[in-house]
Amino acid sequence: MSNPITHCLERLNLEDDVKVRQRTEQFHGQLSSVPAKFFDKGPYLKVVICIQLAYESLDNLDWDIELGSRLAGCTTSAYEKALSLCRKQLDIRPTVTFEALTVALGSTTMQTPVKELWDNVVQEYPKRFTGVDKVNATKDLELAAWKGAAVFCCAKAYGETLSKDRLRTLCFCTKSELSKCIKTIEITCLAKLYELKVKSRKSIHGKQRRTQGKEVKDKKAEKSTPQPMDVDGANDQKKVARSDTMELNNQLDKTSQRQETAINQAKAASNRQREPSNRQKEPSSQQDIASSQQQKSVKQQKAPVVKASKPTTKRKGSEMDVGVEDAPKKKMARPVSGIVSMINEQDYTTTKRYLDFCQWKSAMIDQLQRAN
Repeated sequence: MSNPITHCLERLNLEDDVKVRQRTEQFHGQLSSVPAKFFDKGPYLKVVICIQLAYESLDNLDWDIELGSRLAGCTTSAYEKALSLCRKQLDIRPTVTFEALTVALGSTTMQTPVKELWDNVVQEYPKRFTGVDKVNATKDLELAAWKGAAVFCCAKAYGETLSKDRLRTLCFCTKSELSKCIKTIEITCLAKLYELKVKSRKSIHGKQRRTQGKEVKDKKAEKSTPQPMDVDGANDQKKVARSDTMELNNQLDKTSQRQETAINQAKAASNRQREPSNRQKEPSSQQDIASSQQQKSVKQQKAPVVKASKPTTKRKGSEMDVGVEDAPKKKMARPVSGIVSMINEQDYTTTKRYLDFCQWKSAMIDQLQRAN
């Protein structure tokens, strides 16, 4: 079986780096006193952690924890837990400055507020403990995770959110350790963070007012400065505008004439269609008139009161009351469309079929009443 250190270095493309190999073997020997149960989550967990520690000791900050956990054969959380234990066992305390963090994160303008927040953390955090715990708290502040948490909280107060993955690689800590430090700073330095928020809002409003003032001044300067006059160019533009307006007017006149001709043609076609439809509405024979008159006489005999015959306007065309046979016929209103001309305007209540239906209905009702 090949050496596990050599195998892992080959997988990471670091087999040619002599310094990384030497320091990996050195850290592997120092961790021999750690019980094996702490590295039982993966077959290559101990070797990969030693390679990472050796790689970071050479000031390399681009280590990928997810790639290391996959090579070790365990989950990311188990890998980070074993890594933090190894750092404590070897008493590794990497030193990180705010200048390096802000430059790496691209926020150099945030150095002064971060230092103000850090001074407040150094004053307020140890006050939460007494005795030996207070001394240990001051020692814990030497870890790089606290400085990364201070940068994160300050950026959040200014309305920006930094990547925790990037911070943990820069601070040589795990994600859980960084999150724990962030929560502690947010609770301990709540007043200071609120003060930073107020300052950030004031600075933002001030910048907006300055930019608006500059824009207004620039506009006023543009209006006040006289622009050079181009007489020939202005005349040419006027001529072009006049020619464009003349063309538009001519086009509008042509379109209006076309619309008028189309409307007149449509009216003529509709008048032609109305003439045969009106002819169809006239009574086809005198027999229909006689049958309608007989039906009306039957109705008049049934009525108890006889009224004076007056010309009624209920029915149009040839259908008039019995007493108004000699009255002049009124002209019917011409239908608007061909569909209206197809509708028969005869009153169905005076037809023989409807009267027969009424007689049959009354007979059926009497028959049902007798049966009951």
